[in-house]
Amino acid sequence: LQIWQSKIGQDFDELIRHFSVRCALTGKQVSLISAEGVLHGQVAGIGDGGELLLQTGDGIRKLVQADEVRITGA
Repeated sequence: LQIWQSKIGQDFDELIRHFSVRCALTGKQVSLISAEGVLHGQVAGIGDGGELLLQTGDGIRKLVQADEVRITGA
């Protein structure tokens, strides 16, 4: 993400806002596979750095990579 931030420059914040507004997963219950294993939670949106924000029982997790994301509920 830092590489893209330097290439996009000041427009990065605007780009993230556009992605955040259009994120079809926001508010959805999901399960996903990450480097830490399988995680379950509700997608809280896109973070300032472009991370997927996942609300879990342990709080908000910021995820940069996931192998598989499945919607498990509304």
